[in-house]
Amino acid sequence: TETITNTETFSAYDTDTITQTFEDTETITTSDTVTQILTETITETVISSEDELHNISFDNTASSVTTNVVITLDISGSMTQNSEGVDRIALAKDALTNMINSYDDQGTVNVKLVTFNADGTVLTNQDGEVWMSADEALAVVSSLTNGGYTNYEDAVLATYDGYTEPTADQTVAYFISDGVPTTENIEGYDSRYTEGRDAEAGWLDSTYQTGWDNFVDTYVDSLHVVALGDGISDTSYLDILAGAGDTDTKVVTDSTELNAVIQETAQTKTVTGNILDNVHDADGNLTVNSIEIGGVSYTSSDMPLTTTEGGVLNINFTTGEFTYSANSNNFTSDVTESFKVNVSDVDGDTTEFNVYINVDVDDGNTYSPDIDLKVYSEAATVTDTVTNTEAVEVTATETMTIEGSETVTITETSTLTETNTLTATVTETETSTETANGTETDTEVTQTDATFTVTETNIIDTVTATAVFTETDTQVVENECIIVNSDSNKAISNVVLH
Repeated sequence: TETITNTETFSAYDTDTITQTFEDTETITTSDTVTQILTETITETVISSEDELHNISFDNTASSVTTNVVITLDISGSMTQNSEGVDRIALAKDALTNMINSYDDQGTVNVKLVTFNADGTVLTNQDGEVWMSADEALAVVSSLTNGGYTNYEDAVLATYDGYTEPTADQTVAYFISDGVPTTENIEGYDSRYTEGRDAEAGWLDSTYQTGWDNFVDTYVDSLHVVALGDGISDTSYLDILAGAGDTDTKVVTDSTELNAVIQETAQTKTVTGNILDNVHDADGNLTVNSIEIGGVSYTSSDMPLTTTEGGVLNINFTTGEFTYSANSNNFTSDVTESFKVNVSDVDGDTTEFNVYINVDVDDGNTYSPDIDLKVYSEAATVTDTVTNTEAVEVTATETMTIEGSETVTITETSTLTETNTLTATVTETETSTETANGTETDTEVTQTDATFTVTETNIIDTVTATAVFTETDTQVVENECIIVNSDSNKAISNVVLH
């Protein structure tokens, strides 16, 4: 048996080339935080003010004035029983009648009348009303009688206790007495036996002085304290009451003088206002630092004060409220009074402005000067530099376009392996025959069986790709920078990124 194996390898090659053109667009958005230094210069008005103008007219052709008149009148026994033998109560009635009529001629008058001896009493009209018209007040004054001790404490208490008043252009007050007090309200026993009858020495205790001072400061535009009678040497208690209105006690000895004093006061007029209303654009509460009149500076400790023309100016440096009172006898010609005000806010910014007051005397001509009212502004330039790494956000949008071609070569290799196997089997038979004659005969028989097998194995396909790539990039970048500054709350745009 013989086996023959024959192996043959066949190789086949095939190459393909593919070229592909493509285009791709990609958009990328990125966000980043950068450090940005912002410098901002701002010019702003830090405080401003404006001038103010008021007018007082004593001209009878001027518009009418509404006046509240508060009268506190002594009706003690000495008003008729005195060493002079003068009926002082009758003098007071005549003077008060003339004064009330004078105010009534100027416009509308409201009268509150308080009388006192040992006690203070608020008088009313027939309807029980405290504030009376001119006619009602004249009727009450004409019916007055007198008698008893003199109590200043109860007199001022009855005047200011529970005080309210109707709306008016001005409030004037009169305190009229013929001498020193002789009794008081008793608050505790005076063991020292000093002047007065209670624990605090004197006839006018501090509690009543404070109440009177507050009443005058809050409501009264013009205060007049009158000592009525000849030979009055001690006006100390009346001086205490007059001091509340920054005025002096006026001492009169007869009816002529009394009428002159009261008629003089009847021509007192007042303007009021608030100087802080003239200030604008300020930070926080305002403070009045000082005022200036004729080049001289004044502070709160100088209030109230008398101007060079004779007007009385009183300013509350805390609230800004002010009053200016003018008496007609102090002005012989038309004049303009003025004062300069210096104000500051909590930041220390200051401004100055003027308050003008025209006083028109009774000369038949209207006084109206041309005054240039100005506005004053204080400006400041502020440079603000902010370095911020959190509040600045930069957003960039990038669009990329890629164009190119791609060449791919593909080589396919196939390997075929064949194995052929041939198997052959040979059988030989040899036969010998001998004859008698000695002849030998040989016979040979041959049989062959053959099998042929073909086996195909190991078929391998191999692909080898070679790519050549060419590309072109086009980039379009859009940048947007949004800056939020927490200090100034402003946006800044159009920032170019490189």
